Amino acid sequence: MGLSFSPGPVFEKNLSRSMLDNIHLDAFEEYIQFQHLALQNIRSSLPQNKSLIGFTGGPITLYHFAVRNNPITDNLLIEALPVLEKILKKY
Repeated sequence: MGLSFSPGPVFEKNLSRSMLDNIHLDAFEEYIQFQHLALQNIRSSLPQNKSLIGFTGGPITLYHFAVRNNPITDNLLIEALPVLEKILKKY
């Protein structure tokens, strides 16, 4: 979908039904490794007595970023939730 941050998440392409039908969770897991590595680096630079709190994002929040006011995608929520749940559980 072409994720960038400006300053928050912005997708180049809106979520579509074909994206949901053809999602490859393993490819997503490989793509998202930058977040895992960033958290490891931050954690290792913090003193042991300091906590690191992270936020993955709720499924509804992720969905709304993915459709970004596109009326064509209004009916995708029911189909998108199980996919988002799989992504969040896997990662």
